[in-house]
Amino acid sequence: MSIKIQNILAGALILTGFLYFIRNQELQTTLLGAAFFIYGIFAVLFSFGTSKHGILILGVFLFLTGLELLLPLFYVINYSAGYFATSVFFILGAANLMLFLSARELKFHLFLGILLIVVSFLIPHSQTFWPVDLAVDKTVMILVNIWPVILIIAGVGILTSRKTGN
Repeated sequence: MSIKIQNILAGALILTGFLYFIRNQELQTTLLGAAFFIYGIFAVLFSFGTSKHGILILGVFLFLTGLELLLPLFYVINYSAGYFATSVFFILGAANLMLFLSARELKFHLFLGILLIVVSFLIPHSQTFWPVDLAVDKTVMILVNIWPVILIIAGVGILTSRKTGN
């Protein structure tokens, strides 16, 4: 990753982490969703078909997460049981499918993506998955509380791990 892209990514992560201090919850969610959505589009655009698989998965994950954050602005969403687990498994499945589409030799990701998407549809409809749903919901609630710290640490980590650019 070039120094310029590294600096942009680090700055974006740090600024996004500081969104936590905006007290208007709707504005905070809108800005975070828009930042994730836009970053995801560009990350996928520039990494699709290349060997930058980590950036591709991160881009798909952030794009879909940003989309999920922006959807409640336009639609009423019922946050029922299994909502977070369904979202997490669907997003991870979509990221794996996108990785397979980018590099066809990674056939494992095709099967893993399909499996994760099928599980995401089964979670709200089957009592067998309630432990998975509970674990994912607890993990998401922890991450919701510490996301600014994670993003600021990641941004500072990128800034301090200076490697020569490509």
